[in-house]
Amino acid sequence: MDRIRRIVPFALTVLALVLEAVPFGAVLNFKTGEGNTIRRVYSYFDLVPFGYANFGPLLTGIFTVLLLCLSLIALFRRAASLRRACAVIACIAAVCSLFPLLYGGFRSYSVVGGLISATLIADAALSLLPPGGASDARSSSD
Repeated sequence: MDRIRRIVPFALTVLALVLEAVPFGAVLNFKTGEGNTIRRVYSYFDLVPFGYANFGPLLTGIFTVLLLCLSLIALFRRAASLRRACAVIACIAAVCSLFPLLYGGFRSYSVVGGLISATLIADAALSLLPPGGASDARSSSD
């Protein structure tokens, strides 16, 4: 059971990284001369959104790569401090993934961005669970 609890956060991090790599996550809206809006989507690792002051996607990508490294180490080492570090980095990445909502609303956010945020939040929540799990804690207190 402990092995699964270490593999699932790693798998969620890999899923978030794959979703960040596809070119449908970061959204930029451009106005035309006629008043129309053109919506363009980019990968989280593309520098175009960063150049247009959409810092959240690239920061999320950087923190997710760091989280992947920490999660890989956590697969082989059982340290509570390492799990807490993974949870903190996942929380920071999740907050960064929500930046486009702050300055552009839902027009500047995509479904892929929502999935990335959800996987990072789930990753943080699983990293914060106690090592034995809720069922083990209940049975030991009986």
